[in-house]
Amino acid sequence: VWTGEQFPVKAFRDKTGMPTVPFKPLGGTRYLNAAVWPRELQSEENFTRKGSMVNWDKYPEYEEGDFFGFKDFALCECSGGDKTEDADAEPGGDACAADDPAFVPSNALKVLTEVYKYWIALADLDGFRIDTVKHMGPAPACWFAREIRAFTESIGKRNFFLVGEIAGGRAHAHWMLGQSGLDAALGIDEIPETMRGVVRGEKSPCEYFQMFMNSKREQQRTDDPNWWRNRVVTFFDDHDQVGRSTKGRFAAVWGGDTKNATAGLIRALAFNLFTLGIPCIYYGTEQGFDGHAQDPGAGDRYLREAMHGAAFGSFGSQGAHFFNESAAIYGELSKLLALRKCYSALRRGRQYLRPISVDGETFYEPERIGEPYRGVVAWSRLLDSDEFVCAFNTDEAKSQTVWVTLDPHKHTPGVGDLRYLYSTDAEQIGDTTDAPTDVNGAAVCVTVPAGGFVLLR
Repeated sequence: VWTGEQFPVKAFRDKTGMPTVPFKPLGGTRYLNAAVWPRELQSEENFTRKGSMVNWDKYPEYEEGDFFGFKDFALCECSGGDKTEDADAEPGGDACAADDPAFVPSNALKVLTEVYKYWIALADLDGFRIDTVKHMGPAPACWFAREIRAFTESIGKRNFFLVGEIAGGRAHAHWMLGQSGLDAALGIDEIPETMRGVVRGEKSPCEYFQMFMNSKREQQRTDDPNWWRNRVVTFFDDHDQVGRSTKGRFAAVWGGDTKNATAGLIRALAFNLFTLGIPCIYYGTEQGFDGHAQDPGAGDRYLREAMHGAAFGSFGSQGAHFFNESAAIYGELSKLLALRKCYSALRRGRQYLRPISVDGETFYEPERIGEPYRGVVAWSRLLDSDEFVCAFNTDEAKSQTVWVTLDPHKHTPGVGDLRYLYSTDAEQIGDTTDAPTDVNGAAVCVTVPAGGFVLLR
């Protein structure tokens, strides 16, 4: 395990996994199925050789330690010597700081960067995820991003997209983004859990919306590191589920209730697609996959069901093919994506959680107090003169009719109406509301199906 000191290495592993291959640069073709390739990475100085991480949040252990069975590459040749072991030190705040001119990229970092350049050109990539940036450190991540951008610009690729998986909380992710120059971070940690909770009525909607800001100027008015529109990738299901002790896809929380699971996934997808951030949909969600572990610590393998006929399929099956274009969730997702593509406000507009009213007089922001909230969550997306109203209903037993607050500068009381562009109740699509009233500035009466979602303009 990691102690801060380097350890001797017995050998590379052979093709059977045994340590029998000399730990040195290898010639010829004898060990093509063993050791480490390409050959340029076979010298011992390419590895930190400091043992496995135990404390995943202790600096510099999380930058120098091995990642389970994955051996850590030495990514920098810093002039300042060993990194300081200080629990209170700023991550990366030593001789390997991102803006330190003393930083020198290691041979391993330069070789790996050339490997990525090769694959970018060969596969015609337009971007990729870097897993995991926290364990790289800011200076290597910054150097890598700069080199990749220079290369992609040179072959005619503009705005090559680099998104980093940055564990350690929102504050650390913000800090690392600023240090590394990456385009965006994966919204791991609280975003998936909060999104799930709001969709189920188990968390107050403000807990999700307060994590985002509509402009960079808003960030200057708060010490809380909120996310801006295109700086975070948002999702509610993924293959790791960092921080969850008992891992499971969102559909699994309904315990086999297919009807309500389908409705819940559709409103979660709508919530994901029509709020700020870069939405990301985990494969199998559109088919209602419900893989889940039975016990805490059982691992994430249950989240990774085979889509096309392998031994570990979804729904407790083997050898089945699951890509069903007639699936209800797949069909509704297609409609939601078409609307998002059609209207810029749904992609780029400002967003506001809207107060609602049951009686048209008393308005309030929905929140969970004690029991799960059963009612409507509504928000607006605004761009120029356009305002879209998005709303879902966490009550799976009955529809809900509420008054939703609008922007009074965009709506004249008694004039015009809003049209249902989408509803999980197909018969509602195309219907119109009554004209907005002047209550609470401006408001419109909206009906949301049981467990459903509506979009109005």
